[in-house]
Amino acid sequence: RIDHFNASDQSFEHSAIIDSIENVEIRQLLQQQWRKIIEQAKADF
Repeated sequence: RIDHFNASDQSFEHSAIIDSIENVEIRQLLQQQWRKIIEQAKADF
């Protein structure tokens, strides 16, 4: 969440970065990449 970014900038106020992306395909790709990063981090632990 970006609650501290800039109160005058409504596009960023109280919104998660991925949720703010309107293009569903791009959002899904980012989520898949994020899962891969998390899985890799777990494997490296």
